[in-house]
Amino acid sequence: MTGHDLTRVDAALVLDRALERCRDRGRGAVRGELVEGPPARSLLEHADHADLVVVGSRGRGGFRSLLFGSVAHRVAEHAACPVVVVRAKPDSP
Repeated sequence: MTGHDLTRVDAALVLDRALERCRDRGRGAVRGELVEGPPARSLLEHADHADLVVVGSRGRGGFRSLLFGSVAHRVAEHAACPVVVVRAKPDSP
C-alpha cells in the first residue's frame, strides 16, 4: 500500500465520520463524495449540482482570513448554491 493509498483511506474515514454525524443531527439527505484536486475548484464544480455546500474554515491566512480561510472565501463568493462556513471549536486542532 502506498502513501497515496493510506491518505485516501484516512480521508474516507474522516468523510464517513462526518456524514454519520450529519445524518444523526439532521433531517435532510446528506451525501458525501471523496474528490481529489484543488479544494476550492473541486468544491465549486460540485456546487453546481448541490442544494447546499458546507465548508470548514481555519482562517489561517492573510487579512481576508480573519473571517474565512481562502478556500471558504472563494467558495462562498463563487458558488451557485448557498454556502455555510463552519469553524472548529477553539480547542479543536
